[in-house]
Amino acid sequence: MPGPLQTFFDRFQPQFQYNALQSATSEFQRLAQVKGWNTNSRQYRTTQRQFKDALVNQFNFNYGKNENSLTGWQALCEALGVEPIPESIVKSTHVNLVDLTEGRKNGQNVQTFNTIGDLRRYTLEEEKVFPKKRAKGGLLKHLLRPIFT
Repeated sequence: MPGPLQTFFDRFQPQFQYNALQSATSEFQRLAQVKGWNTNSRQYRTTQRQFKDALVNQFNFNYGKNENSLTGWQALCEALGVEPIPESIVKSTHVNLVDLTEGRKNGQNVQTFNTIGDLRRYTLEEEKVFPKKRAKGGLLKHLLRPIFT
């Protein structure tokens, strides 16, 4: 069953072929280039909002929305390479949510950061900003960190 990101990108076939092995963010930029969208255009902004929704939905698809779900927390800890699963994992874990969302599809452990500052630098340099306004409730709210100060 294809996930929300795959479904989002499939809408643009056959002109655009999504490469799930690449970062979804870079694939969105490539899509915009293939389509010839100006970043200030209405089409770009509308499609970018839809992409951000798909990114949030992909996270929820991967890990669930129920913050009380043991299965969701176990999947999250597995993706982060945390073993055994500690009680207070989330408070001390700084992870890029775009990487976390995509890491599961690639079967890779996701890079974590020692400080919020390290996470912030990486997130901004790589342009992998998770849509905070769309990340309401569930497991996501526990992993959000202030990127823009």
